[in-house]
Amino acid sequence: MLCEALHDQWRPEQYLSELCHIELASRTDKRQMRYVKESQQPTEKHLGGFDFTAIEGLNKARIYELADNHDWIRQGANLLLFGASGVGKTHLASSLGYSLIEAGIRVKFYSVSALFQQLQEAKQSLKLQDALNKLDKYPVLIIDDIGYVKKNGTRKQCAV
Repeated sequence: MLCEALHDQWRPEQYLSELCHIELASRTDKRQMRYVKESQQPTEKHLGGFDFTAIEGLNKARIYELADNHDWIRQGANLLLFGASGVGKTHLASSLGYSLIEAGIRVKFYSVSALFQQLQEAKQSLKLQDALNKLDKYPVLIIDDIGYVKKNGTRKQCAV
């Protein structure tokens, strides 16, 4: 860029502005990569690859609205996805998560059993409040497979 600026005789403020845009883009990219890594979502699940015909009655426009308009997050609203096993609820939830990360919103993905196990371990080590405080740093928690919880070595279905 320096060579281009010298060749085209950019004004100093034009050169500085371009440097700032490059730095901002770099920081945004790094932040998004960090958010994706910490989210621990299933990889490469995006709305563009989702089969909206797989779930009867699913409103594609509404899902894209949730991905683009983040008022529901600022209001602390919950989004619950129900459906038969294998129709794509995890894909859809993760897709929304990636869309939110692209908008700069931190997301954390858990299976319900992993979350329960993490919280039980924190409770046993007397660090439950610390674990809850860490969870509270995420505006969005995606909790998958909430219909099944492993308790005392047996798997029980929970009424949701």
